[in-house]
Amino acid sequence: MPDPTPATPDQLAKLYLRARDVPCPACNYNRRDGTTASCPECTHPFQLSDLFPIATDAVRRNLRMLCVVILLTHTLAVASAIYTFVVILRIALEVNALAPSYAHTLTRTGFHIVLGTAAIVFASRAWHAMRPAQPITRPALRHFMIAVLLLTATPLLSPILFAIFNFVL
Repeated sequence: MPDPTPATPDQLAKLYLRARDVPCPACNYNRRDGTTASCPECTHPFQLSDLFPIATDAVRRNLRMLCVVILLTHTLAVASAIYTFVVILRIALEVNALAPSYAHTLTRTGFHIVLGTAAIVFASRAWHAMRPAQPITRPALRHFMIAVLLLTATPLLSPILFAIFNFVL
């Protein structure tokens, strides 16, 4: 589903200036309840990014750092899950049978691999979308939130999916 049309500078200024005392950076005119992106006194252009450049950069830097943490932790988790998966399959091939406890472990490990890989994909998309000198867009935040959701939900989803999988089979 495509994103809705982005708001115009006038619409953003109107939303931001509603019930706020914000002085014009050029002439110090109080822009409270202003409806345009430019100052009515001196026509100085008003941009939200000019008000909080440090905060925006700090937020971007922190979100990118969290994306890196998610990428590293999930990469290690997926690598260990793949290792566990391969070891259990190797044991099963050597013994020529698969114990029920191993089958359960394989199923849960498979779910961890899939969910962890999805988190890696969304975290890397968010990290790339939040490059410096670019606005933080809705898709970037959406990818970041999905990666965080997968990070926190994997321990919860794995047993639920495992139970559904065992019920179906």
